[in-house]
Amino acid sequence: MPTSCGRSRRNTARVHAARASGLKKLAPAVALLATSLAAQAPSTITARLPDRLIDMHVHAWQSPPRSESFKQSLLEAFAAFHLERAVVSGPAAIAVAAAALVPGTLLVGVADGAGSSLPSRAEFATSVQRHRIAVLGELDGAWDGEPLTATRLEHYLTVAEKSGMPVGVFTGVAPPGTVKRFPNYRIQLGRPASVEPVLARHPRLRVYLMQAGWPFLADTIALMHIHPDVYADIGNLSANPAIPVDDFHAYLGALMRAGLGKRLMFGSGLDLTEWAGGIGSMVKAIEDAPSLSPSDRDDIFFANAERFLNLGSGSAAR
Repeated sequence: MPTSCGRSRRNTARVHAARASGLKKLAPAVALLATSLAAQAPSTITARLPDRLIDMHVHAWQSPPRSESFKQSLLEAFAAFHLERAVVSGPAAIAVAAAALVPGTLLVGVADGAGSSLPSRAEFATSVQRHRIAVLGELDGAWDGEPLTATRLEHYLTVAEKSGMPVGVFTGVAPPGTVKRFPNYRIQLGRPASVEPVLARHPRLRVYLMQAGWPFLADTIALMHIHPDVYADIGNLSANPAIPVDDFHAYLGALMRAGLGKRLMFGSGLDLTEWAGGIGSMVKAIEDAPSLSPSDRDDIFFANAERFLNLGSGSAAR
């Protein structure tokens, strides 16, 4: 499909469907979107494909279709793009149901904020212990005007720190018009610097900055420079209609020149229902980045995430 259509569909889902609380009236549209995407051929979007792919930033804000045709479209797209793992983040029950579509490939991330709530403390601790949850996040407190230092999050962050579980934190800015639906949204809470108080309290916390802090380049570089264990994904940046591709390439290039190339991870930012139809343009934006060598692309597409998730050590992310 044309890249511009993919960008438009992705942006609509991010703004209007992704934050699903109070938006149930959109359910028929989401179902229609999933049906149309299932019919698309993902392999026609980009001629160059990564040898391996790990997507650290997939959403499931509403229960995905249970039809065999939808599942088959996912499996075909995963095979075409050599996807090995993907973190699927959303309300706990929905993320678990989504991951069950392709067990072992889709990893559960439990989201909080912007209409999502974490499971109870006891349920969360048990799920972590039994490896049912791979990632704490996306933590979207900025959408509700709530800092990461909120008292109610302390238990979850402590469990994540003790278990070595990755924590995905929303950074950067929300789409245009967000304050109309989330009036408490605050830009400052999306700055990477807002993560630092949590790292001071939990120095062994394994954090990754979702959206790589865009457009706060200086903040992102500074935080990752001072905290060498912090990683970042580039979800919602490539093939984003609000970010010209040249601007994305410039931002990515600046992060690379800052010496962060071994800690940048691929993320699509797509809802699971969009993945088959939208992933090609995301991959292409990385393939076309002039600042990246073939080894840099391998690092971003899979090697950095494989290391961050400890996939070779039988960790909770298995």
